[in-house]
Amino acid sequence: MVYIVIIIKENEYLNLVQLDFITQQMPPFAVQTKDNLVYCDLIEHLLLHVLITKESNVKFGYPGLAVFLVARTIDWYIKDLVTPRNWERNCYNKSYLKKDEVKKLINCVHDFLE
Repeated sequence: MVYIVIIIKENEYLNLVQLDFITQQMPPFAVQTKDNLVYCDLIEHLLLHVLITKESNVKFGYPGLAVFLVARTIDWYIKDLVTPRNWERNCYNKSYLKKDEVKKLINCVHDFLE
């Protein structure tokens, strides 16, 4: 099964999977080596970004959380708008939650971040 790949150092740099962010921040190459990669499903990724956001006082993690992860979670699990891409469908299947569970999770995320 395929998972989302995230970089452990996302608590030190913003959006390390996009070239324009990498070019702008110029992180050392060691940040993206295999020992700094984590494979997770969407819900795990969401929770990691919550922790990164909280621990960094919103310096890191929040943009991905607010713009991408919360919206994607709502689309997949509440609106049933799962992409036809195989790797994303695998992530969805791996972390499947019921609608009421996702609503509670999203409410907890909002409460936690306030």
